[in-house]
Amino acid sequence: MLGLSGRSTAAIEAGTDVVRLHDGRVVRGQIIRRKPDGGLLMVVRRQWLHQTEPGLAEEAIASEQHRSREALEQLAARIEAILGASSDRYSDVLLVFLRMEQARIADLLDAPALPQPQFLWLPLPAGTIRDVVVADPVWRGLVQWGWHEDLPDVESLSQQNLTRALKEKSIDFREPAPTLGERLPPLPQGEDEWVARMAIIEDAYGDPVAFQGSGDLVVRDDGEAAFETLLPVITKMFSGGVGDLLQADDRAGQQQAAGQVWRASARHQAQGEGRFRATRVQTLPEQGLVTVESVFEAQLTDGRWVTLWSDHEQVDATQVRADLEERIAADQRVGKALDLVRALGVIDERVVSTAIRAGAATMEAKETSDRRLAAFRTEYTMRLDGPPLLW
Repeated sequence: MLGLSGRSTAAIEAGTDVVRLHDGRVVRGQIIRRKPDGGLLMVVRRQWLHQTEPGLAEEAIASEQHRSREALEQLAARIEAILGASSDRYSDVLLVFLRMEQARIADLLDAPALPQPQFLWLPLPAGTIRDVVVADPVWRGLVQWGWHEDLPDVESLSQQNLTRALKEKSIDFREPAPTLGERLPPLPQGEDEWVARMAIIEDAYGDPVAFQGSGDLVVRDDGEAAFETLLPVITKMFSGGVGDLLQADDRAGQQQAAGQVWRASARHQAQGEGRFRATRVQTLPEQGLVTVESVFEAQLTDGRWVTLWSDHEQVDATQVRADLEERIAADQRVGKALDLVRALGVIDERVVSTAIRAGAATMEAKETSDRRLAAFRTEYTMRLDGPPLLW
């Protein structure tokens, strides 16, 4: 579940965001959106609100069925429009997904009442809010694990007691907290959010639009050939050009801070595609580090590009990764590069080993990033009425 960063406005320790209302009521949950006028959209555990603020729960549930039905009817109309249009834009797999969603949504709309999942949406107008306290990020993650495990009184447990309860369930806190998006009721979606959501759906069920590179340059990638980003690094190191490589990466870092040139390059190349994933490799051989940055972006109806997902992975390039190093050394393109520098008589076997090891580190970082993107996409491709997209 997506949260909101910010500083606390009062000295309250809590794993949930805490909103005090002018009428004295207190709400504990997670803030999902801040409206321009100061209003909030919160997600709150249904049972907790029933138990602690029954009047507020009654108000929220009274509007929930109408809002959820509106969201589903909106989706049904959008799906019908796509399926009714004569276009080859969408893959057969994506069309099958849309038809399955069409049937699921029709069944929900035909039911006498819509389901009431674990959480409910609570819109809070600006005029009702006295103050807001934003949760500590670490504690927030523990709360999400507690919700996932359906622990009682998660909202009021101390961090110590919540940690103890989760340890008893053998929860690995090193893992990212579950998002719980499947336990939310549907919300109506604006046009921009719908376009962004469909960009994720198209990427998952259609052909990828992907770019890879280093420094400022990214080139089109087929989504499979990770070596395209490794070869410039490896071959340059083969020929002893470590110093030049470091200078190039340093310049790229300065330009990145100034204007994200590599992202601008990907956006230019993806015009008309509506979406892309771009990945950039930064190598620091003298520090023994490799950094992989990756983004997934969508183009909105007014032409603006928005970043829906981003990742930054830095790994130790001196660590032995035997399997990956063997894969790189066996690659024909790497072999050709080796043959060339050997023919020139400039090869240093120590540098070759360092280069291949850096390539293996890059592959590991890229594969980690790939898994994180897959987890993000899964959250938004299970159903079209999933959690809201924020950017």
